[in-house]
Amino acid sequence: MKMNFLQSLAEKRKIKYGTVTVAFCAVIIALIVVLNVIVTSLADNNEWYIDMTDEGMFTVSEDFIELAQNVNRDAKIHIVFCCSEQTAAESVVNGSPLSYVHSTAEQLARRLDNIEILYKDPVLDHAFFKEQGWTAFATSSTVFIARVNNDGTYGEVRHRNVTEYYSFDNKTEELYGYDGEYVFAVDLIRLTYDVQPLVYAVTNHYENIATGTETFWELFVDAGFDIYPIDLLENVLKCECGRDHSPTYDINVKGTDGTYTNQYMKDGKKHYKCSSCEREYVVEDIVYSQREKIPDNARMVIINKPSIDFAESETALLEKYLDAEGALMCFTDPDVEASKMKNLYEFFESWGGVTVNDGIVKDQQSMVMGQPDYFRGVVASTKAAQAYIPGLVANTSVRPVFKKSAYLTINPLFETNDGNATGLGERSTQALFVTSNTAQVNGGKAQSYNVMTVSRSTGVKGGKDTYTSYLVLCACPDFITDDYLQAFGQTNGDVISSLITQTTSAQTPVELDTKPFADYSLDISAVNAQSTMLLISIIPALLVIGVMFIVIIRRKHR
Repeated sequence: MKMNFLQSLAEKRKIKYGTVTVAFCAVIIALIVVLNVIVTSLADNNEWYIDMTDEGMFTVSEDFIELAQNVNRDAKIHIVFCCSEQTAAESVVNGSPLSYVHSTAEQLARRLDNIEILYKDPVLDHAFFKEQGWTAFATSSTVFIARVNNDGTYGEVRHRNVTEYYSFDNKTEELYGYDGEYVFAVDLIRLTYDVQPLVYAVTNHYENIATGTETFWELFVDAGFDIYPIDLLENVLKCECGRDHSPTYDINVKGTDGTYTNQYMKDGKKHYKCSSCEREYVVEDIVYSQREKIPDNARMVIINKPSIDFAESETALLEKYLDAEGALMCFTDPDVEASKMKNLYEFFESWGGVTVNDGIVKDQQSMVMGQPDYFRGVVASTKAAQAYIPGLVANTSVRPVFKKSAYLTINPLFETNDGNATGLGERSTQALFVTSNTAQVNGGKAQSYNVMTVSRSTGVKGGKDTYTSYLVLCACPDFITDDYLQAFGQTNGDVISSLITQTTSAQTPVELDTKPFADYSLDISAVNAQSTMLLISIIPALLVIGVMFIVIIRRKHR
């Protein structure tokens, strides 16, 4: 009887502990499942994941976020996708090109409180697109990004096809990589300016402002600038609001149909209205007067490859502009003899201490593709690079390409070791790029030659605010041709974008590189991958076994 009782008691204890063990394991598994659901949800909402792709395809860069934070945060921006929210979310599963664009927009909106995403179907929400005047552009692959006015209406808007967020190989036209951060940054910069900054391209000296240099001007557009031509010899209409109006480029400009773009008929006469103060002028009664200065709204003036000299009145305008805060960028033509550009080159020497010399540089050591007229420029000094082109300091093996370049001589009185003016009213000049030390001109002595320089001057305006003016001089007009600004692996475009940033204080997306699709695999070795999988597989199992082991021990000691 006693044995039967003890045996029955033992069996009851086994059932008891077995039931507890099963229940405990079930609770642990349930907790793991619940925890997995919670962590997955939080990870999706708060980006708690590791992007193991080499280029960070699924994560926006901190450079992108920093740029977006530095533009006007008071400007409210709407990013409008022409599809439902569900369609956008499913684009990742479907492998749609929209997926990367939508992911970038989501992360941007999550990080910045002035950006909001909307989803509007072109068919179901036709009234919305019609009200905004967007109907002609609204397709399932269109993305609108617009600035919201204080009254809730939309101001300036930009629209893009999804394919515009990607880069294509220039030769094969195959998809190269994702360029979405750059494209979003360009639109944000453009839309958040309250007053659009202007760049003026000097004309009337046979300058090149179009052929083969479209990409160069697009870099300024990407930085938010509007570009206008300017004839420094032209008489202008001086409006009462202080703005100068060009008869050629403002008043009498014609469209492709031959009609005057900015003129209209009123009371039987042609009228022109000032775009700043909206004062009306009768065209035939307009009296023009001599231009007294370069417009105050000029953030930069560009002279590209002039072939005839400037008048003294023109160089006087340039000097007045730089003496009162300005930025001038000039690309000289080595095929034009220095003696034929006397006034312009004397201005460069007197203001910036730079002499443009005759003779083409031949640089055997840095020659490109066996072509004696092509060479890669060397960063003149680390301090100069840090000041104006910081992106090149990290990788000095990557150089910009110069073609058929003349050389520049810096007056020792202007030259400094760090490229910084020593005090208000003083000027300094620093070479940015030079040749190798084996370069020659006309078979002469082998030495290093300057091919791009920056001169700067610091002053005070209004009795308290300091400013800095810049003169960027390059002895190679081919530096900014499309061949070098568009080509992968060349840094000419990066140099120009960096100079725009440093000399105009404009935000430029120069640091936002294309994320190539060359390799879709994870950037992790096979050994590391196996180790990671083993850890993921073993640790939960060990935890469960450990819990069971503890339960068994406790059973034996009870």
